[in-house]
Amino acid sequence: DLPARTVPTGHTLFVTSAALSPDGKSLVTASWDATIKIWNSQTGALVKTVASKNGRIYSVAYAQSGKQVAFGNHDGTAALIDAETGEITKTLAAHRTAVSAMAFTHDDRRLFTGSADKTVAMVDVQSGASPAANNPTTDRPGPVPPTVWPAAPSGGSPETRRRV
Repeated sequence: DLPARTVPTGHTLFVTSAALSPDGKSLVTASWDATIKIWNSQTGALVKTVASKNGRIYSVAYAQSGKQVAFGNHDGTAALIDAETGEITKTLAAHRTAVSAMAFTHDDRRLFTGSADKTVAMVDVQSGASPAANNPTTDRPGPVPPTVWPAAPSGGSPETRRRV
């Protein structure tokens, strides 16, 4: 169990998201100040600050391996960083508006994101492409990065959703 403690002040605008590393040793926070901060969860010490070039940050998630952190930007992009170095390794096109939620799959190969545009997107972490980009069953011409599903209608179920 983690001891009860308050993470020290460090963001200049409000914190929008927080995620604990799989080993419980680090905490990452996201803020509208366009930074994510990685903290030592045992001591509360600030370890790293990473600035986004794409504005306010709405969401953050740790990969299951603990080696990567993803964060969702105001402009609809998601970025991946190396959790050890803090280096931004990839920026992924995900949505038309702010990325408000995200989660890695159990094997860290895909990232699911949710957005204020009322969709959920799935992106391949390595290539940055949608696994369905070459799927001939899509009704959109050209590539489909990323795979996107609209939110279910009120009272609907996942079965009632259609792929956009």
